[in-house]
Amino acid sequence: MKRNGWGQLPWPLPWRYVSAARACGWELPHFLYISMLAAAIAGGLSLGSLFHHPWLGLGMAVFAAYAAPGELLEAVRRRNRKKLRNTWIETIRLLHNSYLVCGEWRKAIQLSLSHMPDETRGLFREWFRCEHLGMSLPDMIWEGKKRMPIAELNLFWEAIQLLENVGGPLGETLLEESVAWIEEASARAEDMDREISARLTESRHLFVLFLVELLFLRIVEGTFFSGLFDSAIGQTAMVVLFSMNALCVMWVRLHIRKLENG
Repeated sequence: MKRNGWGQLPWPLPWRYVSAARACGWELPHFLYISMLAAAIAGGLSLGSLFHHPWLGLGMAVFAAYAAPGELLEAVRRRNRKKLRNTWIETIRLLHNSYLVCGEWRKAIQLSLSHMPDETRGLFREWFRCEHLGMSLPDMIWEGKKRMPIAELNLFWEAIQLLENVGGPLGETLLEESVAWIEEASARAEDMDREISARLTESRHLFVLFLVELLFLRIVEGTFFSGLFDSAIGQTAMVVLFSMNALCVMWVRLHIRKLENG
């Protein structure tokens, strides 16, 4: 669970945020993260001041400083993961077509190198350099798994190793089946991503709706609910309701993360 940089939390903690962002492929400057924190805290305190409730404002500021940058990082992570998955699908198709032409794995890589996306071209070039230095194919495959930890590619890495031993028509059949399986798995992963995005959007909308309802009650308080936000019961109720909604958002995010990590 800790491989994403934030363990069993819905979002990374502030002192781990920049490193988690870089692990997701986002080169985030420290000053930009500090600016995001300042904006989130200011927004939370501003909402709290509207209700004349300093403790509620402090809670909103803390939650906004934790959740808002975390949601932004999650969006970046999903975008980069989708881009990387699509890039590898394109690379695998190139290798498949090249292998059908030449019938040899290493020649297929050489034929495909100039047409590969930049994200994968460097890895296969490094493979050739490592091969000249005496690194075995299993070691190179293990290195590729570590650098590209995408579940849909596991069969592809295994197919590479088997192609070295099988080759010929059986190798072509194996490669075609692995490509078909990877494309099907990628399509299912995209469907799951869309479903997850829909559920997360719903949880965000419900939380925003709660804040809008609080603001509405604050506006009409003088006419219909005199003293609602000034009484001890009303202020306690606001803190409790806000805490419940914030915890629900965090629970949904944490539950989805556990499903993603299997």
